[in-house]
Amino acid sequence: MPRFNEKDVEQFLTYVQAELRRIETAAGTLSTIERNHQQRLNDYEDAVLRDIAVEEDSAAKRLAAIKEMCLAACQRIDDFLQGHVRPEAVAVGEGRQERAPVH
Repeated sequence: MPRFNEKDVEQFLTYVQAELRRIETAAGTLSTIERNHQQRLNDYEDAVLRDIAVEEDSAAKRLAAIKEMCLAACQRIDDFLQGHVRPEAVAVGEGRQERAPVH
């Protein structure tokens, strides 16, 4: 198995962090759009549209959760790169805060 030096690991984590930030931005934007759709659909009296509004609300919550997961992962990478977290703590998830699932 190839060995990676510290610079390789740092570059890889920086790349992963940049991609997570892109996902976070997209999820945040989509969550806002879904929330706006949900609010607009709730203005109608049609039961089908109200059902769609419930689905939009659920999608908005899931996307917001994805955004938060990306932000948390980016913070963990920042901490790791700045030397505030031991590498083995990141590997096994030590100190990770558990969250209630978002439905």
